[in-house]
Amino acid sequence: MSEDRRRILEMLKQGKISVAEAEELLDATRTAPEVEVPAPKAKAKYLRVTVNDKDDKVDVRIPLQLVRSGVKLGAFIPKDARGKISEALSEKGVDFDLTNLDPKAVEELIEGLADMSVSVEGDGESVRVYCE
Repeated sequence: MSEDRRRILEMLKQGKISVAEAEELLDATRTAPEVEVPAPKAKAKYLRVTVNDKDDKVDVRIPLQLVRSGVKLGAFIPKDARGKISEALSEKGVDFDLTNLDPKAVEELIEGLADMSVSVEGDGESVRVYCE
């Protein structure tokens, strides 16, 4: 018996509601749709990359905590060195600015990665990138 039905019957027993009111409330509980509460998602712990082809199999599992720790360690890089690193990366065609590295933004990125899944298959070969 549901908690709602039990409360309605208890109110009827105590004389707080009439039989007609109890019937009306019980009917309402029967027609009310059950709301399914989704289970909370487990927090992703790893970024996983698997590659399978005829000759080779590669399975890389990168702890996302490593990314978090790297961001924290980035705080220890002197500001002038960060600029030089960003400049060197830019020369190599990598548009990444260490001076704007924000731990909160990294957490948002990791949360977004948790929903990501990429799979490519064909001719007996496959590549899959996902979080677990």
